[in-house]
Amino acid sequence: MTRLYVYNIVAVTETWAHTGINDAELSICGFDMYRMNCKANSGRGVLVYVRETLKSCTDSKLMSEEFEDSV
Repeated sequence: MTRLYVYNIVAVTETWAHTGINDAELSICGFDMYRMNCKANSGRGVLVYVRETLKSCTDSKLMSEEFEDSV
């Protein structure tokens, strides 16, 4: 029996994404993407994909220096 999973939110950590990688290279069709690049080759970085049919936005308070790997 084959199961089909439909995901609405996908989060990826340790992305190694940086400013040299543009959004088009990381985007997934049907999803809004939020990203926080890694800093100084730290191996960090966060990507969050939210299905376009859901209302979503970033929270600037969580993207402060205190929470550097948040979107």
